[in-house]
Amino acid sequence: MGDFNLPDINWSTLTGSTTTSQSFCDFIFQYNLTQSITSPTHIKGNILDLILSNNPDIINNVVIDRDNNFISSDHYVISFEISSTFETYSNNYPIYVYDYPKADFDLLCDSLLEVDFSLCYATSDVECAWSFISRNILQTMDNVIPKVRLRANQRPKWISSKLKHKQNCLRTLQKKYIRSPTERKAERIAHLESYLNEALVAAKTEYESDLASRVLA
Repeated sequence: MGDFNLPDINWSTLTGSTTTSQSFCDFIFQYNLTQSITSPTHIKGNILDLILSNNPDIINNVVIDRDNNFISSDHYVISFEISSTFETYSNNYPIYVYDYPKADFDLLCDSLLEVDFSLCYATSDVECAWSFISRNILQTMDNVIPKVRLRANQRPKWISSKLKHKQNCLRTLQKKYIRSPTERKAERIAHLESYLNEALVAAKTEYESDLASRVLA
């Protein structure tokens, strides 16, 4: 979701008059996405701000507020609800995940090389081919990569104590804003969210790169 700034798209026919817009329409069609905004989101009468989903049934109560005075913008404020369900896990059913640092990647590669993937070339059914490929990859992973039990509230390894502290600060600030909203608090929340998003992506990328370099060494 966000401001995609593609005013020339005809959403009833999913076509665009520019190369960029048509490519975007092709992307939406290819990944079977649904666009939930049906009326203008900009003062000039264009639909610029979009909500895209591969499950439109969970997008409800979309409201475009043209008279909101809280935000100074030439875009209208959009609000909507996402219906979702969450699975809860009991301690009686522990969760196990792959312990990649202890994986034998040489054995993994050798095992995958022994699989006869030529069966995939004999069919034009993409789902059937992908089912065969993914099943063999997951089965091989189960055989050569050890698993470790996931502890309750265990955070990913790339989230340092400093980042965890910043996450706690953000949650505290959000609670304060709910109790007593101010523009200053909103600015601090936006700044901290931006910092955390960039820091988390960078930390995960660094962790994955380091893991890959150790595997290839």
